Amino acid sequence: MDIPAILSAGAIGLGFLLAFLTYLLLRGGARGTPIYVFMFFCFALVLVGAILQYMAFDARSLQRQVNTLQVELQQANQGKPATEQELQKARSYADACQQKSLALEKDLARAHQVMSGIAAVIPESIKNLQDVNTILTGNYCSGGSSGVPIWGGRGTTAAAQSTKVISNLSAAKSAIESVVPQK
Repeated sequence: MDIPAILSAGAIGLGFLLAFLTYLLLRGGARGTPIYVFMFFCFALVLVGAILQYMAFDARSLQRQVNTLQVELQQANQGKPATEQELQKARSYADACQQKSLALEKDLARAHQVMSGIAAVIPESIKNLQDVNTILTGNYCSGGSSGVPIWGGRGTTAAAQSTKVISNLSAAKSAIESVVPQK
């Protein structure tokens, strides 16, 4: 039996060794109440030693956890300024985007007003050009005392160009109406 190895276990080893020696005494024929009391004391010593060792192990475990948490806290505190800078940068970017959005919204509102104005004028312009075509191709103006029309016989050419302009204006009106709904 390696007594130094048993005693190196601390109070548990001492209690075990005493209980074992008491057992050897009881086995050898020694009987008596003091030996049983001593054996009970040995078992109590083993239990107290086990509880103390468990508490010491638990305390070491808790200390390791505390140390780990302190290291994590220090690392988090060191990374905190960088995170705050990134957050400030993101806020600045969001503010700039919001300001740009507001400016673009104002520009869009102005463009909408302009397009609405153009869309309102185009139908009247088309009607006026159609009236001009009617005059150029019809006999509304038979000419002065000579009987030659004022436009000198170029009415059909002017009417063709006017029709082309009407067509272009109608296409522009359709394009504008597709973007700007009519009221």
